[in-house]
Amino acid sequence: HLGRGNRLSARFWRAVNEVQNGARFGRLVVEFVLIVAGVSVALAADAFWEFRTEVRREAEYVGQIRSDLRENESRLLAALEDEDMVEASVQSAIDAVVSAQPVSPDSAQAWFHARRGLSYTDPRLLTGTLDALISTGDLRLIRDPSVRQGLMSYLPRIEQDRAEFDRWVGLGVEHIEQLRIIGIRASPDGVRPDLPANAALTHAHRDPGVLEALHGLLQKHRTRQVYLERMLESTRSLSELLQSVG
Repeated sequence: HLGRGNRLSARFWRAVNEVQNGARFGRLVVEFVLIVAGVSVALAADAFWEFRTEVRREAEYVGQIRSDLRENESRLLAALEDEDMVEASVQSAIDAVVSAQPVSPDSAQAWFHARRGLSYTDPRLLTGTLDALISTGDLRLIRDPSVRQGLMSYLPRIEQDRAEFDRWVGLGVEHIEQLRIIGIRASPDGVRPDLPANAALTHAHRDPGVLEALHGLLQKHRTRQVYLERMLESTRSLSELLQSVG
């Protein structure tokens, strides 16, 4: 009987130990689950705040670029208006030179002074924010793929068109030099015309050299307008695309 009692006692305590060990294991499982849950919540919170930060930075970039594009559009429209005035002045000079009447000094003053017939526009476009967005890698903040592509393609198009615009400015300056040699020239600062010298137009009636220079100048003005219009179109297209960004 004593041996049987000892065996029963041993079984009882073994069962108690198993229950205790199971309880400890259960507590370990619960603690592990709580730790994993706490880490997951912390990571989710960090991800949420990072997302909020990136959304805010995206909005700041887009807002500044929109502002830059509005200013660029304004500058390009002003440049096109100036080029229209310059073109009209040069065309008036051509019409006068080929007409039956001599050119008056007053008319020359109006064309090459008041309407800046010997000048050219120089619109400086704002691209610093967009350049920073791309060069720093922050372009990843823009979530819409089509908007990212539009932003990436804007700068190369603008830079290419601006380079062509500047090239045609240089070609136009060659014709201004032709007119200067003839005696129709701007002042040394390149802004105000040398009005006494413009009296040379009164002797330029049907002068082939004057006509060649004026026609060349007119062509360069018109070509510059093409590149201004291209830059304006690119600017407006990107502005419209950015309207899709909230």
